[in-house]
Amino acid sequence: MTEHPRPLTAQRHTIPRQVEAAVLTALEKLPADRFASAAEFAAALTDTSYARAATTATAAMPAVGRPGATSWQLWFIAAAGVAVLATALAAWGWVRARALASQPALWQYIVVGDSVHPLVPMPSLALSPDGTTLVVKDIVQDGLLWAKGGSTLDPVPIPGTERALHPVFSPDGEWVAFVADQQLRKISPAGGSAVTLADSAAAFGGGVAWLDDGSLIYVQNSLNKLMRVSSSGGKGVVALDNSELPGQSLDYPTALPDSRGVLFLACGPNCVTASLRVLDLRTGQQKLVVTEAIQGWYLPTGHLLYTRRDGTALAAPFDLDRLEVTGPAVQVLDRVLVRGGFAQLAWSRSGVLVFERGEGAANQNLPVRVTPDGSVAPIDTSWYGNFASLAASPDGQRMAIGAGTGAGGLNIWVKQLNRGPFTRLSFGGGDRRPVWAPDGRIVAFIRDTLNTSVVAARFSDGSRPDTVLVHLDRQLQEFDWSRDGRWLVVRTDNSVAGAGDIVGLQTSGDTTPVPLLASRFTEKNPAVSPNSRWLAYVSNESGRDEVYVRPFPNAADGRWQISTAGGIQPRWAPDGRTLYYLDLTSRMIAVGVTTGARFAVGESKPLFDASGFTLDPFHQSYDLTPDGRSFLFLAPRRLSDAARTPSLVRVDHWFNDIRAKLVQ
Repeated sequence: MTEHPRPLTAQRHTIPRQVEAAVLTALEKLPADRFASAAEFAAALTDTSYARAATTATAAMPAVGRPGATSWQLWFIAAAGVAVLATALAAWGWVRARALASQPALWQYIVVGDSVHPLVPMPSLALSPDGTTLVVKDIVQDGLLWAKGGSTLDPVPIPGTERALHPVFSPDGEWVAFVADQQLRKISPAGGSAVTLADSAAAFGGGVAWLDDGSLIYVQNSLNKLMRVSSSGGKGVVALDNSELPGQSLDYPTALPDSRGVLFLACGPNCVTASLRVLDLRTGQQKLVVTEAIQGWYLPTGHLLYTRRDGTALAAPFDLDRLEVTGPAVQVLDRVLVRGGFAQLAWSRSGVLVFERGEGAANQNLPVRVTPDGSVAPIDTSWYGNFASLAASPDGQRMAIGAGTGAGGLNIWVKQLNRGPFTRLSFGGGDRRPVWAPDGRIVAFIRDTLNTSVVAARFSDGSRPDTVLVHLDRQLQEFDWSRDGRWLVVRTDNSVAGAGDIVGLQTSGDTTPVPLLASRFTEKNPAVSPNSRWLAYVSNESGRDEVYVRPFPNAADGRWQISTAGGIQPRWAPDGRTLYYLDLTSRMIAVGVTTGARFAVGESKPLFDASGFTLDPFHQSYDLTPDGRSFLFLAPRRLSDAARTPSLVRVDHWFNDIRAKLVQ
């Protein structure tokens, strides 16, 4: 050799400086200037102080070559350098892997920054594959995503990510995908313009998984389909619908390696019942993995990680060929704060874990009254549970509620307000969405069976057997009972033909189903006015959910749009003069209306932020008291001050901790 090799970092900047220095030393012309042994070479690969001295000396050495060097000589020099570099990188990788494998897990509480408050009640954490960059969402109105790198003290905002949820890194770490304004988008964490990949993506519930082949799996905003789209955008295709899981939403997908499939959650109302399932992308089939689990991930250690409602996380061996658990699960984390159907948790392939830690309440909700100014008061502080939906009786003295049994079942219970008994009313195991008859004597509800659902009813004192009120040829999702008692208005499931239609049935005489709103769009959240003359509902005909009103039962005779920037879940004030709804940021909006012989829309005003309550984006999540003075919500139960002020925890070398726990 007669030329000095060029610095390696000029050709590949990711090579560690000590590796570059060791390679350059190994390529020295004189044997006396090289390493005396392979052991010295290996030691230099991890000696950062050696790197500083050697690299400085190399940088000061001019690169000169012998005039007239032949091409074969230059080729020999290059080949020798490549061979030494390959050997050095292999040795460095082996040494580094052994060193990392012996590192104990390092646990620490972390603070993202003084100006960012990342702990929000929706999925809002993402870690880059190398574990160096944490992306979080700010909790403020229209909050951005922020990127926090290990080399900077303060996080950096990512413009163009207002209202973003479900952030997830691409496998190469160059992009972050997220959902905002019912669109799936991607953006570089270093900044730039956001790119829209798909429309009709679910923000509440929902979720995104980025596969190794470059495609993404996301949840359609109807919550009943997993969609697949290229990372370059284009038309999404259905990867899975919920036809085999009637009455359940498909949420929180996470990717399996090599695009083998996705883990996802099948949720009942408000995820009071939930199961972790897997979609095989080779066959298009799905199957159960773990019952009563909340979110799951496949780890590079070969294990399935999943959380439970009580905040514990477990790891179990998982066979990627058979897509099933092959051994017992071992607890690896505790006090992971679980909200609804997800855990605020992110990990990287490099073995870094970040999660939100606090005292969970096992998905328990507390019924509360909320005044129009946003003041909150529990109905009974001793009354809480796995509650999914509620309805106030016409006299305001009782509340019907859908409650989980803890074993995957869901039934209807009745509570005497405020501190009276809580009595089980139904025993179907798949009973949800209670609605009171106008006279208060009967409670009706949706009952799911294996292949369909019905509207069933039972006297509120439990004195008589169940009666079936509505049985259609389609799955049912929600309904309302007109105040004059003459009509039941039901909304069908949107996973089959006639998706999301609203159908009316008279309670006596001719009970033939009457299509009220049947279009190629999705209609939902039917609500009949107190005088039984008007029907409020939600449709996505404009490209996003908006609240509309039509005459009832002659729905074709007119249409008025109520919301102006998106809206869901309309509810009438008992006097019929105000129509309430939630906007797409979960603010309660009040709109003055006239509901006499003619309908008219008046002024609207925001009342309070409802994002802290338990909200179901696809069904009604609240009611009003009969006097119209308060709203009724379910609020996540907090166990202590620690639960109200959760913390972020970072764990380095976390996979070593998992391995240690699994061999104990």
